[in-house]
Amino acid sequence: MDESVVIELLLNKNDLDFPDVVVVVTDVENLKRNLLLFTQIKDLEIPTVLVINMSDQMKRKGISIDSELLEKQLNTNIVLISTREKTGIDSLKETLVNYRSIPTSPILDPLTIDETYFQSLKRAFPNQSLYKLWLVITQDVNFTKLERQKVPDSADFKTQSQSYLKKLQQRETIKRYQIINKILKETYQVNKEEATDLRSRLDNILIHKFWGYVIFFIILLSIFQAIFDWSSIPWT
Repeated sequence: MDESVVIELLLNKNDLDFPDVVVVVTDVENLKRNLLLFTQIKDLEIPTVLVINMSDQMKRKGISIDSELLEKQLNTNIVLISTREKTGIDSLKETLVNYRSIPTSPILDPLTIDETYFQSLKRAFPNQSLYKLWLVITQDVNFTKLERQKVPDSADFKTQSQSYLKKLQQRETIKRYQIINKILKETYQVNKEEATDLRSRLDNILIHKFWGYVIFFIILLSIFQAIFDWSSIPWT
C-alpha cells in the first residue's frame, strides 16, 4: 500500500504534494542497487538528483567515481556529500534551487522491453508517457487521480496473463541493470589494494581466490578440533 501511495503521487501532477524535484540518496558502496530506483523515477520525467553519500569513505574503501562522466551517462546532476563530515551540503542546496535546469529525459525506452506490446499501448493512448501507462497497468494505483485518457480502455491491456506481465516486469529490471552495469563499468572503480581501512585489507585476504579457501579450511579444522579434541582437555 505504501508503494501505491508513492506511485500515485509521482504519476499525478495535479496533486498538491507532487514534487518539483526528487532526490535519490545512495552511498558509495551501494550505488548499483540504488541506481535501479533512480532510473525508474527519472523515467517518470521528473527532475531527479542523485546524491552519493559517504564520499569521505571512498579513499578508505579504494573507490573512485568519475562523477562528471556519470552525470553525462545518467543525464542528471550528481552531488557527492558526506553527512559525517558535512561536506557537499551547499552544492546540494544550490542544485535543488536550480532544479529547473536538470534534464528530464528518460533512461530506458519501454519499446526495448517488448516493442509489439508497447507499440499497441502507444496507439491506444497517444500523447501519453509509455512508462507511466506501464505503471498504471502493472501497479495497484488509484486510477481516478491519474491524468490520462479513458481509464476503462486500459483494461484491454490487462487481458494479458499475469505471468506475461510479470515476465515483462522482469525483462524491464534486466534491461535496467544492463544499462546500469554498462555505466558503472566506465565510471565506478573499486581497487581494494588501495583501500586503507582495516576491514578492506582483511577482505583482500579472507576472500582471496586462493588464500580465502585456505583460511576457511583452517577455521573449519580449528572448530572441529575444538569440539572433538580440545574439549576433552579440561576433563583429563
